[in-house]
Amino acid sequence: MRTGRNFLYSLLGAGLPLLLAVVAVPVLGRIAGYERLGFLTIVWAAIGYLGFLDFGLSRVFSRRVALAAAAGTLPAETAFLRWTARRLFLVCSAVTLVLAFAVPSSWLAGANPAPAWLVEVRGAWILLALSIPALVLSNVWRGAIEGQGAFGVANALRVVMGVWTFGAPLLTAAFTNALPALVGGIVLGRWVSLLLHLAWCRRHLPWNAARTVPDTSAQRAALGRTLAEGAWVTVSSVVGPVMVVFDRFLLGAVAALASVTVYAIPQEVVLRMLLVPGLLANVLFPRLAVLAQTDTAAGSALINRATRMTIVMQLPFCLVLAWLAQPLLQIWLGSAIADPAAPILRWLLVGCIVNTAAQVPFAHLQASGRSHITARIHVAELLPYCALLYWAVARYGALGAAWVWSARCAVDAGLMLLANWQIDRQVVSPRLLVTVATSLAATVVAALAFAPAPGDAVAAGWMAATGIAGACITVALAGLDRSDAQDLLRRARHAGGLLRP
Repeated sequence: MRTGRNFLYSLLGAGLPLLLAVVAVPVLGRIAGYERLGFLTIVWAAIGYLGFLDFGLSRVFSRRVALAAAAGTLPAETAFLRWTARRLFLVCSAVTLVLAFAVPSSWLAGANPAPAWLVEVRGAWILLALSIPALVLSNVWRGAIEGQGAFGVANALRVVMGVWTFGAPLLTAAFTNALPALVGGIVLGRWVSLLLHLAWCRRHLPWNAARTVPDTSAQRAALGRTLAEGAWVTVSSVVGPVMVVFDRFLLGAVAALASVTVYAIPQEVVLRMLLVPGLLANVLFPRLAVLAQTDTAAGSALINRATRMTIVMQLPFCLVLAWLAQPLLQIWLGSAIADPAAPILRWLLVGCIVNTAAQVPFAHLQASGRSHITARIHVAELLPYCALLYWAVARYGALGAAWVWSARCAVDAGLMLLANWQIDRQVVSPRLLVTVATSLAATVVAALAFAPAPGDAVAAGWMAATGIAGACITVALAGLDRSDAQDLLRRARHAGGLLRP
């Protein structure tokens, strides 16, 4: 399993569809009309969120398959996976029927819709509902693929389907702008995706050796435990994103709508930066699952080194972006947005660096079968965060939202590290804590020091000195040696390469 190559595959899998979206969205708006484009944005969002109906089983089976492969019990695990998938298909089919015919078209067609538009929306909605079984089961089989370490395959399929999601309606719009046709192309791609995932699993998992699992009480009990773990994963998958985007809705309700734009653009930049450490944690997930059962000392070493390296990767970008926030935003969006958005971006970068430190510890908790801990942490954070956010937005506007968002990221990272430390004291080493603390201090100082006007020569010198000093101190205290850099930049021979002292 080549960690660096798998990480690159994951980065391409997430990035290439976004590049196509930048091109496809305005073209679709001009060809199909912005009313249909608005419905397509609902479809794209639904495709992302309907995946939650897998009850977290994608993550669970990624862990289970990795453990089964290491223990030599893959045929039995494959049989259980097939048995579970059949039952999940029945549940998803029932959900499809309910959503397809119980949701009124008027809920989705906007205000005062024309009768012809209602007909289009109804047809498109039914087609979208038909994609639910394909979406959910594709996620489950992708978990099995990633559990086998085949991230190249999983992300190749993700790239193809991501490109198809935006390319299919673009191609269809050249012939017709009927909404059911635009959505139908997307749905067709999701069923093709399911068949491709299933074909790979049939070929590379011990499909024929896996006997059909009898529907016994023991298997139902195993399914209950699996669903319980998946439910905890789902809680984190739902509550975490809600806390990430809730601030925008609150800003729109409490402050002016213009403040949402000023806040949302810097936040989108930060969220894209968090894609990289999140992808690395996902690549390490199967390896962490195996080490949690077989070699906890090696797992602790992996968590420490991976977390320190993600911080060292992220910190220079955070400091440079904090330094150049105002001029870069002005070039991109103009001074009307750049002036109020620059300080918001600087403070959001504080949350970015501590959230980076939480990615691998978060993955380790779930990989070791402790998804209930991450879920309870997120649920415990939700109400205090919402209350503090409301107060900050009402008093300080978008800047207050940035302060609270970053503070929540810091609390979340601290709790994730504490939970890992309670499991194994070696997971959170003093060197890792010092790295997190110095990187946090560097970004906080940068948010304060880089605020003066760019024309101030003294302030500019202070900016540069602070950024360079913060980066150097953090890298030095991280203790990264030459072998670490080679692991990071040239790829390890396999995930175990990160474990060498």
